[in-house]
Amino acid sequence: MTHDPVRILDGIRAAAALLGVRVRDLSIKQWKSVPHDVRVCSHDAVYRAFGSWDDAKSAADTGRLPPPPNVPRDMADTNPGRKRDTTPAPPPVHTTGERLLVIPDAHAHPDHDNERFSDLARLIRQVQPETILCCGDWWDMASLCSHSSTWDTEGARVQADLDAGWDAMHELADGWRDYSPRRVFTAGNHEDPRLASLVSSSPHLDGFVFGVRDLHEGLAAFGWEVAPYKETVEVCGYACAHYLPSGVMGRAVGGVNQGRSLQTHGHVSTIVGHSHIRNEYMSTDYLGDRVQSINAGFYGHEDMVEGWNRNTHQMWWRGVALVTLQSVARGRGYGDIEWISASEIRRRF
Repeated sequence: MTHDPVRILDGIRAAAALLGVRVRDLSIKQWKSVPHDVRVCSHDAVYRAFGSWDDAKSAADTGRLPPPPNVPRDMADTNPGRKRDTTPAPPPVHTTGERLLVIPDAHAHPDHDNERFSDLARLIRQVQPETILCCGDWWDMASLCSHSSTWDTEGARVQADLDAGWDAMHELADGWRDYSPRRVFTAGNHEDPRLASLVSSSPHLDGFVFGVRDLHEGLAAFGWEVAPYKETVEVCGYACAHYLPSGVMGRAVGGVNQGRSLQTHGHVSTIVGHSHIRNEYMSTDYLGDRVQSINAGFYGHEDMVEGWNRNTHQMWWRGVALVTLQSVARGRGYGDIEWISASEIRRRF
């Protein structure tokens, strides 16, 4: 994602030319409707570079770049012939209005239907969030579970597990057939490590069996930006991963209030999956900066009860989170959360 102001302005002009409208008349909705390779960036990048869509349009229309972030606007020599305005600048407006849809662990499984993904696609078509974050564990991959005995996995097949996840992805992709949101996928422990175990246990099959690289390439074909397992990626000001570590040993942050624990360890806004619980925690420092942590819950099938979760599934929350963003500053992302349960999605659609 580019943050180069010149390239961003070129993208705005190119979008206006493609749509046959003047730059000054180009709306944010029209700009988002053109292909990403034309507009070259997301609204997040425009906000970082210019502060607002109107300022970006004005710069694209006049050809004058705004002052660098560390130069006060009334001192910038962007138009030497104009009398300088000494009126104090208004306080910054953080509200972006963009929406971020967070899809938690879905655990697509061949023994359970994928109707919930068709429901979710209809929600996406209705809401049209600018960014979609999938927290990983989209596939359950029960056939490769190292915690299960051979008896428990009798009859399970890798191909059936993979097919269940790809079928679910095809259902979900129907949600963005009419527009192009940013899509970020943070791979989970049910995906990369389990597929990697195929090759680690049988190195001679490397390149022959379906592996991690094949999974990531398949996701990219659906338009996902893929963050490999245990890698952290910034999305709309949040540090995002399937889970985040509690320390140098790399164990997942847990505790009674995971949101608060995430802030204690990481000191930035975060979004994670993994635990399948619903939790949100926000703190504000003495300067008014807000930090928000979100545990997104679970979007698996309601009947998914197996040996490994028999005494914990009652604690899970099934649904998605829709965040209307108030700030996308790096490490300081926060917004208003609408928790939409899986049962409510089914009721609506």
